[in-house]
Amino acid sequence: MNFIKGVIKPFLIVLSGIILIPVITILLWFIFDEEIRTSYFPPAETEEQRMIKDNAILLRQAITENVREYRIIALNDLTPFEWDRVLFFNAYASAEAMYETVGYKWDSVYPVAEFETDLVFLLNDKVVCHLIGITGIGIRSEKNELLKESNPKFLVTDMRRRHGTSYRYLDWFDDTLVDIDENNSDSKSLSGQWRSNGNITLYFVVTKEGLVRGHVGHTRNLPEGGHDGSVGIPFMGVLHDNIAQCTVHSIHTSSNYENNSDSQLPIVFDLTYSENEHQFHLFVDFSDKMQLRHADGSVFDIDGEITARPVE
Repeated sequence: MNFIKGVIKPFLIVLSGIILIPVITILLWFIFDEEIRTSYFPPAETEEQRMIKDNAILLRQAITENVREYRIIALNDLTPFEWDRVLFFNAYASAEAMYETVGYKWDSVYPVAEFETDLVFLLNDKVVCHLIGITGIGIRSEKNELLKESNPKFLVTDMRRRHGTSYRYLDWFDDTLVDIDENNSDSKSLSGQWRSNGNITLYFVVTKEGLVRGHVGHTRNLPEGGHDGSVGIPFMGVLHDNIAQCTVHSIHTSSNYENNSDSQLPIVFDLTYSENEHQFHLFVDFSDKMQLRHADGSVFDIDGEITARPVE
């Protein structure tokens, strides 16, 4: 009997250690790791956090109801709450990066999802709304921060259906660069997307107010498939009497292209609408304005006529 006790007692001690050590480790982890602890026992929601979520619901509803046609939308008209600036966080932005940029942790947030953008609205440096990416609606801005006092404007640039899902996009634009005539009757019948196809592409959107925004692009395709360089020339203009005078303020090139000249920006050109053909025509020669050279020595040039047709 004593022999059995002598064997069992050490066994029980070892067994207890095997059980207790992981349990104690998990308890300590649970106690000291706030993220683990709050995921199982989230703290009571504060009044401020409820307000932030309620404002996000109202803003999401306003955006969904207003993004129904190609038009210009003022962000101030969509926000039913007070704010003075808004921050944009693109896909994969971490929670830590968001806390650091905002200046404090207002709630437990997740990294920004792929293809999404989170908007954080502030008033006197306090968060008043955190809009998490809306499924099917993208909101994009070239600037990471916009001020309410600037009355930021967005335009609807896409409302197509792909794979059974409706996709709509809102893009910020610098409205100080254009002078829009809201009584322009031409633009209402021509609003929508227009595109040409091929290695040289012309893509743009016409809003019902007559704003024209898009880009001329060139992709150098490889015989075996794929491509090894591209150039994008974004432009913006205003449609009037079936002619859109457009201005280029910047040129975007991939790593295989380089700008070997002192490009004379801005570049101004016209898009002309033909009622008989229901097409836009671009007669352009940028070669006198810039020299864009590919890594193999060939020079990129846009010369001649590009025709854009409405996108169905």
